Order: sequence, then structure tokens, then C-alpha cells
Amino acid sequence: MRFRALVLCGLLLSGVVLAQSAPSSSTISVPHVIRYSGTVPLTVPAGQTEVAVRFRLYAAAKGGTALWQEVQTVTVQDRKFTALIGAASTEGVPLYWFSSTQARWLEVQLENELSNSRIQLASVPYALKAADADLFGGRRISDFVLRTNANTDAAAKTNVTYATLGANSFVGDQGVNGSVNVSGYVNTALATVASPLVVNQLLWVNSTATTGGVISVKAENASSSGTGIMGIVTSATGNTVGVIGRSDSVVGNGVYGVTTAASGSAEAISGTARALQGHGVGGYAVNTSGTNVGVFGKSYSSQGTGVWGEVSPPANGYTTYGVVGKTHGYPGIALYGVADAASGNNIGVMGSVTSSAGTGGVFVNAASGNVLIGVAGSKNVFRVDGTGKVFANGGVQNSGADFAESIAVRGNRAAYEPGDVLVIDEDTNREVTLSSEPYSTLIAGVYSTKPGTLSSPHGIDSPALEAEVPMAVIGIVPCKVTTENGPIHRGDLLVTSSLRGYAMKGTDRQRLTGAIVGKALQDLPEGTGVIEILVTLQ
Repeated sequence: MRFRALVLCGLLLSGVVLAQSAPSSSTISVPHVIRYSGTVPLTVPAGQTEVAVRFRLYAAAKGGTALWQEVQTVTVQDRKFTALIGAASTEGVPLYWFSSTQARWLEVQLENELSNSRIQLASVPYALKAADADLFGGRRISDFVLRTNANTDAAAKTNVTYATLGANSFVGDQGVNGSVNVSGYVNTALATVASPLVVNQLLWVNSTATTGGVISVKAENASSSGTGIMGIVTSATGNTVGVIGRSDSVVGNGVYGVTTAASGSAEAISGTARALQGHGVGGYAVNTSGTNVGVFGKSYSSQGTGVWGEVSPPANGYTTYGVVGKTHGYPGIALYGVADAASGNNIGVMGSVTSSAGTGGVFVNAASGNVLIGVAGSKNVFRVDGTGKVFANGGVQNSGADFAESIAVRGNRAAYEPGDVLVIDEDTNREVTLSSEPYSTLIAGVYSTKPGTLSSPHGIDSPALEAEVPMAVIGIVPCKVTTENGPIHRGDLLVTSSLRGYAMKGTDRQRLTGAIVGKALQDLPEGTGVIEILVTLQ
């Protein structure tokens, strides 16, 4: 989709604005808008009288992120329309984007249409006068400061009287290194800005030296509750910023905070947000390419923390987050932990909870894909898919020694305990009960104490599991036994006994078929007890 720009007249910056008949008054408010006329494409129906148009402001002819944008609904007549760009925004077009000498480009796009090529903005002739808007009588503010001779002794200082701007005068002293130390008490700002056209810096300090540790602005405060530099924006609307730091160096810092205290809980940079959806500290890497980082934290202490996230008040039923990582990219990593030490017990990512009902780590795939993937070197070694199935190249090893099935029991589950000998319940499908007669061919297994593997037809959070017990059907498991048929020795075949839930030594060879629960791995000379057996149902 393409627009044909008919008129682009007058970027209304500080300076002289042409008008047919305008009274000379410093109180006239000049609107922060740009008039734009265009023609809608043929894809817009001929009878349509309104169309939504998005205006974007860029710092380059191609690529980059929009500096500012707004959407307007314009009236179409004979396929033509006229709009005042900025009229849909409270503050109009932000004039600070035009405070430098850099060119700006305008992009116009109909909703649901492709963007057209960008148009470079140009000034009307008399607006060029804005180029010296930061000068006073053609001179910079620094020209009004009394300087000492560069060859003067370093200890020598000269009192400096600043020109009065607004309602305040400053008196200070200046060292031979070019710095100005300001003393005195100031009630208000250095200058009062009344005109909406003045959007440049209220205070601008430019250090032109290209070497050395030059500081443009430095503020010191000796008060125990004081603030070195404070930036406040009182407007309740708009994309306002209290303090902006900028660096054009490839290794520079836009904002850099240092705490020199050797103890305590000092903070180099601290951010506080009172809004319900606010951010205490927000870091944005707006370049759409490269390995940029939104927020970077680094600690050189052996007990330090690079980035720390904490939610201190009670949650009151809400889900709170100490640290949140989010990515819109593909492929993207929302949270990435790297421990690059070549030795030691280092950890890439760790989760810890102190609540007995808490969870150390939760992994969620909302699209039902893989929940977790484990990588060793550059090779996937295990994964958990969206159904909960585990794939492991090296197998699974655990501290249990039996394979068990989760199965329902007859009666109250509390009446059963690990080691019980279980038989099939003849009255109910897929249910077991305690054994109670010798050589029962209904033998099913043994109530497992600690299953190595537990299988179930139910999901892991199914309430049906609460009424079931783990029944070992193969492997090594503790089992309740009795010597009612003689002392038990290692290797004896075991069968059900007349004592409920107990096994005994099987000696009747004609009755052993289909009645064997397993083989004894320990001796029991007399009485009852619990021994380990090898479950081998036969």
C-alpha cells in the first residue's frame, strides 16, 4: 500500500511559526502538530468516509524502532484526507525528538495495510531559526561565566556570578580545571518554562573534552537523608521520564550508580514503582538484532548475587514473582542461567522453597510440547514430553527395588500397611484384599514399602490415587511372614498363610502351582516378622 503525500507543511518546533494573521504575544500556545495530506489507496472502498491511519516517527529511512507513534481516524473525501499528526496525543508530537540536528522520517500506514516508504521531514524556511534556540543573544551560557586563566595556580579560584535566569541567581567558584562549584540555596528551578514549545533541556551542561574522566554534571549531598540528583515529572499522563542517561560510546553506560560504603545494604541504583502494573527498574534493549541485554547484573563478591528479585509483602492470595523472564523472539530463552567456572559445584539455575507445600521448580509448556529437555555437552540425553512421558538415554535409577501397580483395596485404605500380602477380591473388579487362607491361587502381590517404579492408569493428580495402594508384582520388597508352617530360610518358596496379610513357607508341592508369592531373602526362625523377599508370582 502506498500514499501520495500532497502537503507536509510546517514542523512546529521552537522558533518562528508562519501564520496569515497572528498577534504578537508571548502567551500564544503553538500546537505541537504536523499537518499532513494524503490519498488513500484503491484497496479502500470508494464509499468509505473514514479510515484509521497510523503515523510513526523514525530516526532512519529504513529499519530501527519507531520513536513515537499514534493512530487517528481521518475523514476521507474523494479519496483524499488531511490529518493533524499529534492531535490524538495529549502532548502532541514530542518536540524533544527534534531537539538535535538529526533528521527524522515519517511513516504512514492504513490499518490492515502494508507500511509505505518513509518520508523525510523538512522545515519551513523560518523554522531554521530554531537552530540557535539554545543560545542567548547568539552566545552560549558558558560565555557569561567569568573564567580564570588556564595558567593560574591550581589552588587559585575566582568567584563566579551566574546570569539571572527566571527568579534565581547562583554564586559559586570555578577551579582552573574548568569545573564550577556552585554554592547557595535555590528555592526553584534554574529557569521557569511556561511555553509549551520549550521542550529542550531546562539545564544543559556540555563537556566537550574527548579525553579524561570528564563529568558533565555532578551533584553531592552530605545529608543523611539527602539526594544527589532527583528527577521528577509531575504530569499524570504521557510517556514521561524523571531521569534519562545516555551514552553513545560502544562501551559506555547510560546510567551508572556506585555505592562506596563497605557495609550495610546500600543500593547503587534503586527504583520504586507505586503503580499496580509498575516496574521498579525497567531495562529495555530496543535494537532488533545483536546480543543486547535488557537488564544485566554482575557481582564480583564470592558471596554476591548478580541479579536479585524479591517480593516482600504477603501475597494475599495472588501469585507473586521474584524474577520474571520473558521473550518474544524465535528461538527465544525467557530465563537463561550460566555457570562458567570450570570447576566447583556451580549451578546454572536453582529454585528453592521453604514451604512444606511449595515447589522448587515448575516447568510449563502451554502449547503441550516438551516440558523439559536435558542436554549434556551438545546432545539431548533426556526429555519429558507434553503427556508426561519420560525419555532417558541412560535409563532410570532410583532407590526403590520393585515394580508396583497402583490398585484399589477393599474397605478402608487405612486398614492396610506396607508388607501386607494381597490377593484378588472376587467380588469387585480391579480390587485386592488381604490374604486369609493358605496356598491361595488368588495371590496378587505385596503392599510395596517404597516402589522403584509405580504404574497407574490414572493421571498423577487424580483423586482416585488417594484410595489405592502400591502393590509390588516383581522385585525385592519387605513382606510380612509367619512361621506357622515352619522356620523360614533364605531361598524358601513363600505362599499365603491363614494369618491375614501374612505369607508362610510353602512345603506342599502339589499346592504350590499358582500360589507362590516369591522367595525368601532372609531367615525367620520363629513367630512373625518382616523380611525381604523376591516377588516372583508363579
